[in-house]
Amino acid sequence: MRVCFEIDEKPWSIRLEQNETDGLFRVTYGYQVDDALTYVDAASKLGQAIMHRAACDGLIDDEEGAENV
Repeated sequence: MRVCFEIDEKPWSIRLEQNETDGLFRVTYGYQVDDALTYVDAASKLGQAIMHRAACDGLIDDEEGAENV
């Protein structure tokens, strides 16, 4: 696996990796690991992880959508 993107900060790191043999992706967010993802699925999971972390860090004011976090 090749690391494509990483936020290595506590408490939860975010990492995007790509498998060099089949081109599929893995997104790791804290203890959650989503593997064998297509480009589109990996983009969605990575975006969800980044937005969730930003919300938890208080960087996003999402009162209306907070129940979905």
